[in-house]
Amino acid sequence: MLPTLIAFVWTVSAAGTPTLWYDEAATVSAATRSWSDLAHLLGQVDLVHGLYYALMHVWIYLFGTSAVALRIPSVIAIALAVSGVAVIARHIAGRVAGLCAGLVLALLPIATDYALEVRSYALAMALATWATYALVRGLEDGRWWWLAYAGLTVALGLVFLFGVLLIGAHAITVAITNRRKLLPWMGAIAGAISILMPFALATQRQKAQVSWIPRQTLANLDNLLTDAWFEQSFTLAMLMWILILSAVIFWLGNRSRHDGRTGLIAVAVPWLFVPLAVLWAVSLHTPMYSSRYVASSAPALALMAGYTISRVTEAVPVRWWPVLVGAIGISLIVGTGASVEAALRSQDGLKSENLRAVADIVHAGSQSGDAVMFNPRHWRTAIAPYPQQYAGLEQVAAGKTPEQVGNFGGTDAPWPVVQRRIKESTRVWLVRTSGWNTTYLDENDTKLLRGFKLAKDWRVTGAEVQLYVRPKDRPTR
Repeated sequence: MLPTLIAFVWTVSAAGTPTLWYDEAATVSAATRSWSDLAHLLGQVDLVHGLYYALMHVWIYLFGTSAVALRIPSVIAIALAVSGVAVIARHIAGRVAGLCAGLVLALLPIATDYALEVRSYALAMALATWATYALVRGLEDGRWWWLAYAGLTVALGLVFLFGVLLIGAHAITVAITNRRKLLPWMGAIAGAISILMPFALATQRQKAQVSWIPRQTLANLDNLLTDAWFEQSFTLAMLMWILILSAVIFWLGNRSRHDGRTGLIAVAVPWLFVPLAVLWAVSLHTPMYSSRYVASSAPALALMAGYTISRVTEAVPVRWWPVLVGAIGISLIVGTGASVEAALRSQDGLKSENLRAVADIVHAGSQSGDAVMFNPRHWRTAIAPYPQQYAGLEQVAAGKTPEQVGNFGGTDAPWPVVQRRIKESTRVWLVRTSGWNTTYLDENDTKLLRGFKLAKDWRVTGAEVQLYVRPKDRPTR
């Protein structure tokens, strides 16, 4: 299928370019541990990502930890999501709608974003798409499609727990399209929930993990227009919202017709809005909303945009002109998202931190016997994707390893031990996030590095690297 092939080739072509950032480093750290150490980690943190880490553990064992190898599972998942969207649109609205919807998703920047991220969101998008297809077939044919639907819903919840918000969207779809199928749908969902419930309850013990998420307010409601699926691109967001509104208008104009296209809107609109609305409303009280948490609704965008483009092309009576009109529609989407797409495919890749640049700086300037410190401690995870660049450096502030304690940063060594290690060092690298006191050293670092001189200071996306040397040593250029 053309859209699937385009999605795979387009995203895999950039898989090795962007740096890995902190969350991806956490994936590498978790997935490269032994099975017992991984179980220990999941007992403390990141249980919600446990299945994904286990899958990546097997993948890394087979294919290694290069940036390309790490991202291939997400690339494949996005290609599967694109194929699923094309299949849904073709089944409901015809061949042209299927082709257009698949191409829209394949070429949207959000597809590139999650294809190039070593996290579970691309896989969740694929599972949500195929679960929706199973729902559509279940509403029409029943039988074993409900079993497939239940299984895909369980897999979605285990890969990404917030993915189960799709159940609410599907409930509306069932109520709109075929209420006679409500009972078998409820049976499938009851089976899925019975499996997912113990997992969901277990993750509640680790809910402090999302404490970093800010509370939502009515004042930033307008940000959802560009934040949720459009990478903050206003022009892309406006074009897509126009296409989405047009799809609804086409549906209203056709609501007296009992063709499949009516069902497409009944599927896509709840899929797009219900998870977003629920998550954002809850976040008014308990912060939970992040744009990546609604990424699995992006295929619904493609369904409606592709449907609109297909309807416009079908309205053109002259031979070959429909192809041109469709190409123009897809090109507009590509053009309005071009700047975001280029940024996603760059070295920084719109990531919060450029861990590759940090590692390269340290590697290029380090000498035998150098020491390194990370502030905050959980940033020791930055070593995981680039271990060779830090080889030979002593972590002077580290105590127990992350594997020993079941977290991502390990523990700090006792203060006297850290002081002794520092005294034995003549050159110390300090790596810290830009958001953590980037202008001055904090109190502990100031005490530890008393007697050292700042030789050089580098700043890269999301991080700061400093080299401290004792005055008797000449700094390395």
